[in-house]
Amino acid sequence: MKIRYVQIIVFIFLSSFSINSVNINKVHFFGESHAAFCFCKPENCWGSQYSYTTNLNKIEITAPFSINHLGPKTMHRVGRDGVNFLNIKNYGVQNEETAVFVFGEIDVRCHIGKQRDLNNRNLDEVIDTLAKKYIETIVINKNMFEKINIFIVSITPPTNQSPNPDYPIYGSLQDRINITQKLNLKLKELSALNQIYFLDIYQLLSNNNGSLNPPMSDGSVHMNPKYNYLAKNKLIEMILEIEN
Repeated sequence: MKIRYVQIIVFIFLSSFSINSVNINKVHFFGESHAAFCFCKPENCWGSQYSYTTNLNKIEITAPFSINHLGPKTMHRVGRDGVNFLNIKNYGVQNEETAVFVFGEIDVRCHIGKQRDLNNRNLDEVIDTLAKKYIETIVINKNMFEKINIFIVSITPPTNQSPNPDYPIYGSLQDRINITQKLNLKLKELSALNQIYFLDIYQLLSNNNGSLNPPMSDGSVHMNPKYNYLAKNKLIEMILEIEN
């Protein structure tokens, strides 16, 4: 009885203190330039390692971030070349950490509509094939670990702002909005089927018509880094929910 009494007193004592800070395990980002712009330290968007701290519900949350910018690579490349192209163990990812995949905007901007038109393919079939192969590579990476949080980030809204001649726009803005929304729905569906978490930032960045909202952009195709705390906090909230 005495031991039980002491346990109760200790529990009451500890409960009188509120937790005011939490550290979460390392978060690794893999992708093209959107991995940087959506999750970087705003004052140094090409820096690869930093500690992100935010305050959620009066609790200070800190997470080490590692951004692996792989260049202008496509979702198609990830799916086609698999772990020969992207094996996250080669980047030091450990059990109980988080890996976040950020690919697809270049596919929408330059390639998906072209594949449909030049090869007379059905758009839904093009998107379905692309998304399934991408998910297959991510699942292979996921299965390398006993326990890991895997996230796929939604495709950001399309735009006609500041076109890049090296990666030319194909199709109308409305066509690319339609492609983006269809691809995001397919990625969300496949993520749920494969115990992968889907981080939807499309609504954070889009106008009412579904295109990239200029004030939220960098003047081109990316999220303005000064607003990327919105994406980072949404991710942190999801990680905390998973781990609790």
